[in-house]
Amino acid sequence: MEMDNKRFLLHLLLGTAAALLIFLTSLQLPLLGVIFFTEFGLLGILLYHYLVRRGLSWDHGILSASLIVLGIMTLLVILYGMATSFDVVDWMRGEIRETGRALLQLYSVESGTDQPPWIPSEKFTELVLRIFPALVILTIWLEGIINVSLFTRITGRAGSGNRRIIMRPAFSTWVCPDRFIWGGILGGFLIMTKIPLCVTIGINTVILLVAIYFLQGIAIVSFFFKKKKVPLGFRVMGYTLIGIIQFLAFLVAGLGLFDIWIDFRKLRPRVRAYKKNL
Repeated sequence: MEMDNKRFLLHLLLGTAAALLIFLTSLQLPLLGVIFFTEFGLLGILLYHYLVRRGLSWDHGILSASLIVLGIMTLLVILYGMATSFDVVDWMRGEIRETGRALLQLYSVESGTDQPPWIPSEKFTELVLRIFPALVILTIWLEGIINVSLFTRITGRAGSGNRRIIMRPAFSTWVCPDRFIWGGILGGFLIMTKIPLCVTIGINTVILLVAIYFLQGIAIVSFFFKKKKVPLGFRVMGYTLIGIIQFLAFLVAGLGLFDIWIDFRKLRPRVRAYKKNL
């Protein structure tokens, strides 16, 4: 037990030191400092509040924390722009354009040709700007999932107690609410309207829904890995292939989507019973 406590303190000190180093570096760029404070620091505080003090399940905790973080981040960026006359959109457009040029140069070196990629630089910039809200939300969600996973392992090794973070329900048995499918239908309808603002909202909605069903697909894969007792090395290999092969990634997202009707893990009765006990 004493060794577990020492290991927990070591992880805590290393995490604090890394966070402090990133924060001090980001202070050289004030806007990034604001984003760092809200997206990293505040997210951890809110996750602790919702998961430990409120006892919410990990998905509800991440959702609640991410909504607050996103709102505060947006407010702070707007206030920062008003106070400094800083055009955030133009700054983002310039950064995305420079990134696109760097990618184009890398493409030219790798392919040995000066032919442009499948999308021109300006269209690439506008596309990334259009889907930027979804990218920010996905980043916050990913950070939340990583934090909860690490907190679960670290606090679990540190011993039992009221301040432990338990990933409930277990990730392999997680089920996305069926009603979320209506968000995808609404997003597709907004895209078909061809009204610029509606199209932007629709694209971002569809991206977020695809990410959610991809997560459910990963949960299904994790469930069958555990059920078949697949060795850890093969699990890591499988997750890696899903991450680097686009076809497999879309297949996993489709697996999560069709789980609404097929229920691959046969969990629907257990999920309903779990919700009644909350």
